[in-house]
Amino acid sequence: MLIYVQTTMDVNTVMAKIEELDRKLDGGRHQLAIGLTDDATWPLIWYLRDYPNVCLEYPNGCPATAKSIPVIIAGGDSIANGFQQQYAGPNGDYLYHEYQMRSWWDQGYMPPPCIPSAKQRCGPPAPYVGVGPLLWLSYGDNPPPGAHFNPVLAAERIWAWWWQRQPIGQDAGYYPMALLIRKGLGVAP
Repeated sequence: MLIYVQTTMDVNTVMAKIEELDRKLDGGRHQLAIGLTDDATWPLIWYLRDYPNVCLEYPNGCPATAKSIPVIIAGGDSIANGFQQQYAGPNGDYLYHEYQMRSWWDQGYMPPPCIPSAKQRCGPPAPYVGVGPLLWLSYGDNPPPGAHFNPVLAAERIWAWWWQRQPIGQDAGYYPMALLIRKGLGVAP
């Protein structure tokens, strides 16, 4: 839990599919053309370092080959802005599957939102809020009304984390990544 955001194992899954397609189409010589959108560049540029035909800033970075590229990896905003419909919709040329590129731990331990009162002034809203560390350790993200720190429950939750890797709060948040593989190439994304 010391590393806040980490690359998920889904990146390994995506790379295995790319390597399978590379072996199938090119004998594993790493000459496969791959489109990489801006919001998928990191950390994928590292994982794709042995592939010299990576088109950065896809599709604008390679206008001559953008329509024929066999593999596209998109992230975050590209996905939210209709990437799936554009490339893999009913009339699209690609198969589509969404993965998690990065994930992070639950943030319920963060301080609760400030509630202004006659005795307390609040500054600008905090970008991340939770229920506070003690209530989070005791009850997770949804403490009952009027709850107070419960050391026994907190110890049980900490023990469950250490020995069974059971999350204290909700499952992690994540940043999405999409793998698109041209139809008819024999590898599903």
